[in-house]
Amino acid sequence: MSFFIVTNTTNSRSNTLANTLAPGSVSITGYTQGGASITSTSLVNSTIESTTTNYKYTATDIGNSFCAIYNDYTGPATGTLPVANYSKCTIVMCGGGGGGGGGGSTDPVQQTGGSGGDGGITIIKDINISSLTSITYTVGSGGIGGLSWQSITPRTATAGGAGNATNVVISSTTYTANAGNGGAAASQPTKTPGNAGNIVPTTQTYTSATLNGPLTYQTTPDRNITISSTTYGQGGSSGTGPTAPIPTLRGNNGQAGRPGYLRIYLYP
Repeated sequence: MSFFIVTNTTNSRSNTLANTLAPGSVSITGYTQGGASITSTSLVNSTIESTTTNYKYTATDIGNSFCAIYNDYTGPATGTLPVANYSKCTIVMCGGGGGGGGGGSTDPVQQTGGSGGDGGITIIKDINISSLTSITYTVGSGGIGGLSWQSITPRTATAGGAGNATNVVISSTTYTANAGNGGAAASQPTKTPGNAGNIVPTTQTYTSATLNGPLTYQTTPDRNITISSTTYGQGGSSGTGPTAPIPTLRGNNGQAGRPGYLRIYLYP
């Protein structure tokens, strides 16, 4: 698609059509290059994935039918994304989930640990990057699961570990999806679930979204992002104690929290 150039007339930032639309196998009707079809990915969510290319078919910009280019990252990850040819971006992200607390027992009562808290989750649309050459990011990992009741003294389960935050730094602003905390161990009387992570800035505009990938984003009842059947940002399940608490049985460990996730859409 290198013959087709997309230029933002307000700031003269330009890019090829290949670096403006997400790659894919769907032919763009009305456009060929060197006699070959030009292909991209069909748009799923017009609010987030549409873009302006100034190339039209039947009087409609093809950016209303095909998805803006995007980059995906899963935790743990740290890096820098070049943005010198783009003017705006949209962030879809969640922090790592906390680990579930380990199961235990106070003979003869089975005890369950607390579940891990979900990572913070947010979509932030149309951030101005027209003066930047790059943005940096860190995608958090999930927290470790707590250990179950032990068969030796002291018979004490452990709490789940906290996850790690996902951050995107754009100029002097840091956008953060904080991690979920770990769930309490079964040996702690309340077996308290871990707190969910919050977001900075605090405004939450989207409660659900379906995007390319296929990706689903939801804030209720659980906060998580699922892409290609893999879930991110969800807290780990709690461990249960042994069904017959005798020294040879340990119960179950808490599950680890799911790692964080980040997607960055780029617009000309």
